[in-house]
Amino acid sequence: MSMGFSAMLTYPLNFMGLRDNLLVLLGLTDKFDTVVKLRVLIVLLLSICITMACFITDLGLISSVGGGTSVALVAFVS
Repeated sequence: MSMGFSAMLTYPLNFMGLRDNLLVLLGLTDKFDTVVKLRVLIVLLLSICITMACFITDLGLISSVGGGTSVALVAFVS
C-alpha cells in the first residue's frame, strides 16, 4: 500500500521531468511553443504510460530499476 501511495504522490514530478527531458533530448523545445501542441504531447505520453501500467504489475521492480539507475548516474557524475 505504501508503494502505491508513493507512486501516486511522486508521479506528477516524475512525469514533468520525463516531458521536459524528452523535449530537450529530441530537440523539440522550440517547436512546442503553443499550448495545444504541448497538450497533444502530454496526452501521447500519458497514453504510453497508461498502456505500460496495464501490463507492468510489479512496482517494486520499477522502483528498484529507477533507484539503481539514479545511484549509478550519481556515482559516475561525482
